[in-house]
Amino acid sequence: MPLYENDQPQLDNNIPVEVPQLRHRRRRHKYGSGKPIKDWLPFRELFLNEIIRLEGLGDVAKLPLCGDCGVEVGDLRCTDCMLGTRFCTSCVVSAHQKLLFHRLQRWNGSFHEKCTLYQAGLRIQLGHDGHTCPKPVLKTSPMTIIDVSGVHDVHVNFCACGIVGASHHTTQLLRASLWPATVHRPQSAITIRTLKLFHVLNLQSKLNVYNFWCTLRTGHAHVPSGIESTKQGGFAVQCPLCPQPGMNMPDGWEDAPEDER
Repeated sequence: MPLYENDQPQLDNNIPVEVPQLRHRRRRHKYGSGKPIKDWLPFRELFLNEIIRLEGLGDVAKLPLCGDCGVEVGDLRCTDCMLGTRFCTSCVVSAHQKLLFHRLQRWNGSFHEKCTLYQAGLRIQLGHDGHTCPKPVLKTSPMTIIDVSGVHDVHVNFCACGIVGASHHTTQLLRASLWPATVHRPQSAITIRTLKLFHVLNLQSKLNVYNFWCTLRTGHAHVPSGIESTKQGGFAVQCPLCPQPGMNMPDGWEDAPEDER
């Protein structure tokens, strides 16, 4: 041991000293926030073409057979299910017995148009966790149900057998995670998960009921010349109050005196 701080210990040259090996750390490549976007830019035409491809029939010229039964023509598809399987009417109802609020599309020969499980004939049985009831009450008019996926018209069968101990319609709706709009003869309801979603959005982003209900989406696609022809600012929404020739300006405005323009 050295007596003072500046004293150095005497090493015996005959004793081997192990020198620790320093590991060279591999440098991590740091990318800026714009690097992934730059990598994606050459592929944007590919992305857009594949998205547009989903709007049609893909690689086939005519409708294929149902992906479930393989007998009937599969003119229906579900936009909420993965893999894009096409169904006939009876098979799509069978496959969505517990997927009540999925949205369908039907091929009309030129494009896919909106279709609903209500139009396909799906019925919801309350009071038995989706199973059959020995004494169902078939509701003649559809019930309006609000879900995170949209507003749906639904065929509803209430339970009247008394086996499950929930004879009141309000109780049957609540047990199906549906919040009725009224307690007497409810004609509409909202799913519990939709209420929870609004609660979170209201607390975190101060979203009000009106904006939650009237959420709108806009897009820009299906340009024959491709995405490369979209000019800078092409996604901007034009102001309806600003003068736009050919839209909200009279013909011959360019011939008017300078002080009247």
